[in-house]
Amino acid sequence: MFRSTRSNVAGSALNPSTRKPFAQELSAGSGARGIEAFSLNEDKYLLSPGEFGKEILIVVKRGPGVDVREPCREPPYDDQDIRDWVHGMTWREIQHICDHVSDDSELFDVQMDEPTEIDTFDDVDEYQWNLVSS
Repeated sequence: MFRSTRSNVAGSALNPSTRKPFAQELSAGSGARGIEAFSLNEDKYLLSPGEFGKEILIVVKRGPGVDVREPCREPPYDDQDIRDWVHGMTWREIQHICDHVSDDSELFDVQMDEPTEIDTFDDVDEYQWNLVSS
């Protein structure tokens, strides 16, 4: 991420001589409360006079050799996550491996206790409410 060094100059973030690396950080002493509010509250520094008009350039790397994973110690997902076994595979290779699953009857409950209610109204005022007695 880069930020322009010039205020109110269109395209200045695209020019390497008028931009510098930028990282938005928590203010000192904000602690755990700060991370919860990060990006929810306005950044006073970025909105201050002289800073407000500076462009921000975000560079996104793409391609098969790019590591897009967030650095973390424990995975934020369960043990059945696709990211655990697809390292370096193309989407076509993943599809080929997953195509062998032809019987998905165990994934869905085919026994229905009650018929599914289907809404047939166009306006909320047309809906017929089922009154429940207590």
